[in-house]
Amino acid sequence: MADNGFGPSPVQKEVRLQVHYAPEIEVEEAFIVTDIEEEQEIACVVDSSPAAEVTWMKDGAGLDESSPDTVLSQDQNRHSLLIVSVSKESVGQYSCTASNSLGEATATADISGDAHPAVILSNHVSDHQHEFTLEWSAESESEIESFEVAVRKEGDNDWKLYEVTVKVEGNETNTNDTTDIDSEYHEELNLTDLEPGTTYEVTVASRNKFGLNTHGDLFTFTTKAADPEPVEDKTTEEQKDKKAPE
Repeated sequence: MADNGFGPSPVQKEVRLQVHYAPEIEVEEAFIVTDIEEEQEIACVVDSSPAAEVTWMKDGAGLDESSPDTVLSQDQNRHSLLIVSVSKESVGQYSCTASNSLGEATATADISGDAHPAVILSNHVSDHQHEFTLEWSAESESEIESFEVAVRKEGDNDWKLYEVTVKVEGNETNTNDTTDIDSEYHEELNLTDLEPGTTYEVTVASRNKFGLNTHGDLFTFTTKAADPEPVEDKTTEEQKDKKAPE
């Protein structure tokens, strides 16, 4: 407001200062574990001035915005990509990039159907010389159908593979459960024909509706040592040798 003392009223003028800046972007959930046929949403929140243009990509390739499998939407500065029904082809890394005249920013989110890595429950030392019972558990959003167990002697290059089919009884599944808790699976495999006093390496991979997942961490166990060789009692033989000749 300015007043020079002349005129009926002072002059008023409002000035608005608008600061322009490059986009800043944040993804609401960076890692999403899913099941087949589930609905999943990836959302990015964009802050920019002037307003940014947002583009979506999957595994480095542009998305077909006309596809009925995905729905793109915007609510003010929140941009979302809705996967209507997850399939094997839906898993991967999604990226949303916001750009304006001052720059661009990208955020990524991964959608995975993989089970959690198997947790080995067995001890590292076997009570037997020639066998070992391997026990493990694994959690998965998608139903686990089987496990692949790889076994080899420590130092060997070749693995021996075992296929373990999941038994329905004894495993906790949440087919009718609406919670976000994954199903937990417990299985075991009795390994036989092992060598005494030998260390073996084991890895376990889950197979669910998305296929065979990556093998988990290496687990080692050692079989019981071989029994010591019996010491021959030479006392009797020595006594015979010392016996006087007839």
